[in-house]
Amino acid sequence: MLERALNVTIVPEIILFDQLICNNDRDCNGGNLLFDQSQMKIVVIDHSHVFEIGALWDAQQLDIRIGADFQPFTQNGYIFRKLVPHVRGYNPFDNIIGKMSGMTDRDLWHIIKTIPEEWLITDADKTALHAYLCDRLHRIKDALPILKPILPQWKGGG
Repeated sequence: MLERALNVTIVPEIILFDQLICNNDRDCNGGNLLFDQSQMKIVVIDHSHVFEIGALWDAQQLDIRIGADFQPFTQNGYIFRKLVPHVRGYNPFDNIIGKMSGMTDRDLWHIIKTIPEEWLITDADKTALHAYLCDRLHRIKDALPILKPILPQWKGGG
């Protein structure tokens, strides 16, 4: 399905975004990557198991993770093995690094404020989420050396 996807170039974006939010659920849950046959596009869903702690995160858990090192994904999972061949050539992460570098505090707050009230995220949780994401965004290039050894067709650059 990935070979037929019109948007296969988003694979590096998926991988780096998952690094940003520590989404370690994508690889062990095959339902987290879909293919829309009507549009011939990859569709990414389900970001519930993030921050290395899953769906039950709070301000305290995020605060202790600020500054934590980026960690490589499990390399032998079904989804990751399917994504790896599509990170190739020079600078496959340039597009997403540019997008992430362009995010402002205001942009992040705008996104955080759209969290549905039904999720019961407190103001303290939102503040910690903002701090956590800012930290990760400012250090996102630190994830690249972690990813390089597990992406054999990536020839170098961002």
